[in-house]
This record gives sequence, C-alpha cells and structure tokens, in this order.
Amino acid sequence: YLIAYDLATETWVLERGEAHSEAIRDICFCGDKCCTVADDKTVVLWDTSSWKVLRSWQLQKKPLCCCFTSPTQVHLGDRFGDVMELDTGSDEAPRVAFSHLAIVTRAAVDEKRRFLVTGDKDEKVRISRADNTRVIHSFCLGHTSFISAVVPIPSSDLIVSTAANGCVRLWRMTGECLAEVRIQGCISAAGGGKALVVCLLEGSTALKVVRVHQDPPGLSP
Repeated sequence: YLIAYDLATETWVLERGEAHSEAIRDICFCGDKCCTVADDKTVVLWDTSSWKVLRSWQLQKKPLCCCFTSPTQVHLGDRFGDVMELDTGSDEAPRVAFSHLAIVTRAAVDEKRRFLVTGDKDEKVRISRADNTRVIHSFCLGHTSFISAVVPIPSSDLIVSTAANGCVRLWRMTGECLAEVRIQGCISAAGGGKALVVCLLEGSTALKVVRVHQDPPGLSP
C-alpha cells in the first residue's frame, strides 16, 4: 500500500493507496506527481494534490527503481538489467533506453537533470547523459558489494553511493572517488539537503546522518 503524510498540516492525506497488489519497491516525485513501481510489474502515476491515480502501465518484467528525468519522463530499472524510458503522457509501454550487465538496483537524477545515475548488483555506478541516456558520461568503480543507493548532491557535481556492505563513497560526476567511510548496517540512503545524506540501518529504526563536505571534498559520519 501507498501511505502519505503531509508534514505541513500534520495529517494523513492517503492512508491506504491500493493501486498495487504487491510490494512497492520505489517511489519518485516531480512537482505535483509521483511514480511508484512494484513487484506486481506495474508502474503507477499519482497526482499528489488529490492522491488519485492518473495512469498505470503493466510491464513484462519486475521494476526495482524509478526516477523522473523530466516532468513527463520516468526512467525505470529492472531485474534483467534494462533501464527503460516511460512517457507519462502516453499509454504506450516503456522502451528500453540502455542496459546494465546486472540487476539495476537504484536510479537517480541530479538537480539540474543533466545526468541519470544508475547502480547495479555488480558494484558499478553508471552516469549517463539525461538528454540521451545511451551516452555514457562516466563510471564510478570501486565498490565491492551491490549498490544500494545513489544520491546526487544538490548545487554540486558530487554524488554519494552506498553499497550493501556499508561502504559509503563520495564521487565527482567524472567518476573520481573523493572519500569513503564505513557505516555498519547501512542498507540504503537518501538525500537530506545540500550537505547531508541520511542512511537507513538494517534491523534498526534509527537513521545515521553523514555530512558531505565540498571544500575540500569529504564525508564525516
């Protein structure tokens, strides 16, 4: 189920969104819309002002992650290594944009929507041009476990990636690794502003904050 809470009004605005029949794997936002992907092989587009379903698509393979690369375009990563491009204004099925050689685990786009960042189960982070995702800008190589999160840092050319073994790395978009820290139990992460990344810890309700330093570049848990 999809559940939504309005922090401004401190009220539940969606208590039980039942557009999916199996576990929701990822959610992404753009303006007044959000997109969800789930194990039932469906992609659902929601209107966040009313939490009504605007459109849905049935896929042939299970998607694992999603992100808006423009107000009308979503990129989806699946278990077969494909990254698909979906036009949210059309009922047509998404088309394959490019492929990894392993399961695509995470996807994100930078603040200015210049680059699409994707991670996979073979420890690789790929950075593609958002306006033509077949064009590879760089790879971020060095993790030794599958990628569990990719977080572009606002107002910079930096990204943070996390892996299943608790390794957190800071990179330039060129693929240069700038810093690395170990967060025991870290299984995922999300952006917390211009200088923060919030890590989710396995088996815990606690969150770990990692500070991102830009000058000089570095990470401090």
